[in-house]
Amino acid sequence: MKPMIFVATIACVSGLVQADLLADSKADFSGVQGVNGWFYGYYNISAGDSPSVPGSFREMEEFSTDFVNQWSQAGADDWAGITETSIHPHLPGAGQSDPNEYWSCRRWVSTVTGTVNLSGLVDEGDLGGDSTDVYLYVDGVQAATWAMSSIENSMIEYDIDVEVSVGSTVDFFVAPRLNIFFDGTIVTASITGDSCCPADLNMDGTLNFFDVSTFLAAYTSHDPLADFTDDGEFNFFDVSAFLNAYNAGCP
Repeated sequence: MKPMIFVATIACVSGLVQADLLADSKADFSGVQGVNGWFYGYYNISAGDSPSVPGSFREMEEFSTDFVNQWSQAGADDWAGITETSIHPHLPGAGQSDPNEYWSCRRWVSTVTGTVNLSGLVDEGDLGGDSTDVYLYVDGVQAATWAMSSIENSMIEYDIDVEVSVGSTVDFFVAPRLNIFFDGTIVTASITGDSCCPADLNMDGTLNFFDVSTFLAAYTSHDPLADFTDDGEFNFFDVSAFLNAYNAGCP
């Protein structure tokens, strides 16, 4: 198994580094806030919240499985909601007359520093109404915007590189226009980044107990993250390969 680690080390030195999947909005979707860095919330525009002020982001409080797995506000009579693939905003008068305007937001908090690639799909969930605008903000700065159509599917496949640091906020949010009808909007995101330290499983640039813990958890659950020999099996050879990589340290 040592030759495999040697190859990975040479790739790091030469700059031929394979991108690692850091997060995926569909695969990681959960009824628990913060799983793999994902948070589900909104900006209360009526109260002065703004995507340019990341600290004004508010987490949704209720996760329901009644009709579809969806995040919403606990006790609020509004249409703001987030599912595995869709984001729906809210305007005053919709639902049961909640008087505020909410821009629903799917947020990822970075665990790495450097360049990451964001890719995915932005599209109408339903045609009709006057549609929505979708925005991408990184640390409160607009990085992209997509205008949805109300009469035909946009099917926008995006691929964007952005700079982040540990703790950076990456916000995908949907803003309504003049009416709230048919405003469910598909927004998915896959986030990848480069790592030239195979054993740095939590991507923080340091090898420590947390990497060992991450490996053990992945190994126990047969997560591909722990398949260090890339043979589709989980056995002693994966453990050996991980330990060799860990002992080799990071460049």
